[in-house]
Amino acid sequence: MRSGFYRLTFLAVSAALSFPITSLASDLAKPRMHEKHEFMSFSYFGLGVDSMTYKESTNAYGMGINTKSTASVPVQRSGAYTAINDQWGFGIFTVSSLYGEDNPESWKTKSFGTVQTNDVSLKRTDVTITGVRQIGGGNYFSGGFNYSDFSFVRSNYKKTGTYDALVTSVGADPTKAENQPPSGSTSEESSSLNLMLGYGYDNYFKFENEGLRTFASIQAGVPLYRRVTNTTVDPVLTDFFASGYKAQLAAGLGWQFSEKLSVNYISEYSYTKLGEMQDGNVIMPESTLSNWNNSVIAYWNF
Repeated sequence: MRSGFYRLTFLAVSAALSFPITSLASDLAKPRMHEKHEFMSFSYFGLGVDSMTYKESTNAYGMGINTKSTASVPVQRSGAYTAINDQWGFGIFTVSSLYGEDNPESWKTKSFGTVQTNDVSLKRTDVTITGVRQIGGGNYFSGGFNYSDFSFVRSNYKKTGTYDALVTSVGADPTKAENQPPSGSTSEESSSLNLMLGYGYDNYFKFENEGLRTFASIQAGVPLYRRVTNTTVDPVLTDFFASGYKAQLAAGLGWQFSEKLSVNYISEYSYTKLGEMQDGNVIMPESTLSNWNNSVIAYWNF
């Protein structure tokens, strides 16, 4: 959590600093591409690295069980912005893992310490469809929907010396197969539809000209619908207006080489917290997913 706070603080400072940088940008890059300012649509594509931290926690049986795993995987970023006129536009933006890699994960309790370890492979896909209202000077408001899909595969389960003591403490028989760690792999997929609102700045919207480009944005939202499937439980769990929230903060800079092309670096931190779900005796623990994505992206106008 502390590292996530530092990342969020770093990006907040970066976003704040990007605004005064534009005064320098206007001096370095005098308008010379359009005699009359006009908003243009653009697309982009990029590649980068996504550093993910996934946590689960539940107080089932009063144990205070929690897990934590981290991964760094390659991702692609792509999207397009379409200008309807000088005030309105809309965009479709995606971020998705190219593949997942096994990383260690541990299960800890308050009373018994680490009771189980395993490998876990993490992947995610985010698709955002949003409307944009330009308010002048490169500033804009955004509002729309975000579809978030996060999945993992756990394998290579191993119990520690305190595992049987934990099973015994809840009145179960540690010698029975159903009370042992899974022998194969298990997978889970969590999908949510989120309502998102945001504010951003992009000096490309202020003057479309060659030179330094800076941008920053912040978005926050809540889940409208959530669906979770897990190979070890039945049924599928669903929830309307599920508890939780999602927040994203991004900042970046680059260079507009011509009217049609720019190359930019973007750093984005996102944090998603989803509450516990329950259906009968089936309990899905509370989970948090934090992502720090660093990518290089190429924009082209059309």
